Order: sequence, then structure tokens, then C-alpha cells
Amino acid sequence: MRMPEAPSTVLPVFAYGLGMAGTLTLVDLLLVRLRGHLEARATKASPRHHRAVRLLSRIGPTATALLVIAVGVGLTARAVTGSV
Repeated sequence: MRMPEAPSTVLPVFAYGLGMAGTLTLVDLLLVRLRGHLEARATKASPRHHRAVRLLSRIGPTATALLVIAVGVGLTARAVTGSV
């Protein structure tokens, strides 16, 4: 069995990485704008609503990071064990 040439295997991986980086950057910028919008609306809302938005603003980034790590660990475990 012949090994594929390096450029034909590296370029799609490189393109995928660039696309993923661009997508994550765009989503991050949108979330930052959404957070600012929600905090601005919360100051005009009731104190109960304001507390909920502050709580989500505080735990949201950590919860999202933990979710990304959990999915990454799960995908890695599937790749290592060879299950599909």
C-alpha cells in the first residue's frame, strides 16, 4: 500500500483548521455582543431578571468550556477505542 503524498493530506486538514478557527472566532464575537445586549436589558428589567442574567453571565463561560472539554474527551475516547 502506497502512502499518500504530504500536500494532498495536509492541505484539507489545514483548510479545516482555518475554517474552524474562523467559525469559533465569529461565534465568540457574537456571544460577546449578545452578553452586552443582555446586560444592558437587565439593568432596565426587574431585580429578579437582573440576578438571573448576572448568574448566566458569570457561569456561562465556565459551563460552555466544560461542555467543550467533555465533548472533546468523548470524541478522543471514541477515536482511541476505535468505536464509531
